[in-house]
Amino acid sequence: AGASTNSETVIALDSSAFSVEIGGVRTSYPLNGSEVVVQMRGAEGRAHASWAGDTLVIETTMDTANGPAVNRQSWFIEGDALVRATASKTYYKRK
Repeated sequence: AGASTNSETVIALDSSAFSVEIGGVRTSYPLNGSEVVVQMRGAEGRAHASWAGDTLVIETTMDTANGPAVNRQSWFIEGDALVRATASKTYYKRK
């Protein structure tokens, strides 16, 4: 018998934090701009959330052998939907 996997996504926002729970794993981002340690693809990164007008921007930085890898997610309301837009930058050091 295989283990059941919960792939439900739960998103919550209150006055102090924005949180995303995917498959039972919850990540919470304080809205005061403080940095938190997050797990991404089995590695540890640093993230912080900030508001840009009505858009919540979460920027996550992971250190790699080639330098920092930065992932930026923007969350905003469009019509009756919550939209997540993503952009990534990976920096490579010259040898």
